[in-house]
Amino acid sequence: MKAISGINLETIDADIESAFGSRMAELDKMLEGLDDLVNKIEKDIQNLDQPKPDSPQ
Repeated sequence: MKAISGINLETIDADIESAFGSRMAELDKMLEGLDDLVNKIEKDIQNLDQPKPDSPQ
């Protein structure tokens, strides 16, 4: 029952696994970029909270 009307289920399963793996890799890259962006924003906010040494008060 591995082949139904000329369709190989193992091939379909391998294609699905390959596509899923590719999408997960893309998602990992997107999440890494999002983490970098969040870190940059947090650093920028911390820099805004600190008084500048040369600013008159």
